[in-house]
Amino acid sequence: MAYLEDLTTPATGDAAMRRLKTRLVAAGWSVIASGAWMRLRPGSGTRELLIIRGASSTTWTVRYSAAGFSGGAPVNATTAPTAADQQNLISAAQLLPADGGYRWLICAEDAAPWHFWAGAIPTVGGAPRTLVGLWPMREGSYPSADPEPYVVMARYEGTNVATNVRLGQNGIGPNGFVAGAWRNTLFTILYTQSYGSAVGVLGAATSGEELPAEILVAAQEISTGARGYVRDARSVLSTTAATPHGTHLEQGSRYWVRIGDLWLPWGSTPPAL
Repeated sequence: MAYLEDLTTPATGDAAMRRLKTRLVAAGWSVIASGAWMRLRPGSGTRELLIIRGASSTTWTVRYSAAGFSGGAPVNATTAPTAADQQNLISAAQLLPADGGYRWLICAEDAAPWHFWAGAIPTVGGAPRTLVGLWPMREGSYPSADPEPYVVMARYEGTNVATNVRLGQNGIGPNGFVAGAWRNTLFTILYTQSYGSAVGVLGAATSGEELPAEILVAAQEISTGARGYVRDARSVLSTTAATPHGTHLEQGSRYWVRIGDLWLPWGSTPPAL
């Protein structure tokens, strides 16, 4: 198993989405069908994403299905397929920053459980604006009977999109099927009523160095229950003065990159931002 990374400055949002498709295919995903949309499935043969271009290269619809997009008629170059359990992660809204103004980071796992993420950081620096991804729960941290131990997200935010992963209200954070129902979720380090960042809640690591904190996924708002620990993300425990957005962290033989409040996995080469 390896994490396959990709870092570019795409000229357009269309180019960014083509890069995402290419990287996912290299990691073992399949393009089941495409038109003005693309239907993507990981090597597991289950779970699918449907990505549909909007009126401009910054505007997109992203849908998720655990069962797969096998319905709808007529399906053609401009009419996308449907699924009985389909859910909109973002619908005909801005997903990407203005063309040519961002670095596009993609990392995809080439084996089960098929984690991936993609994010946009402005070329002038600063917090990430876009985050798209599929995050599995860490094995052994969720009930064995859970058929869908994942959360998924596609979101744009004009200030810091990664803040949304710790805000479970109003559908602005990651989502997932919980006991068969589509629910808002959030990433948290503490099972408390605080929605602050990890460093804001705990303070910086006592060592003065970065100490990535494991993330608990809670269903909807924190008070409604935990799902498990997310496998491929950690909370940042340092300020942006110490570790600016896009900074990489080396832990043993693996790298992580700072995307807002999160450390997200990277490949074998540090990102050159």
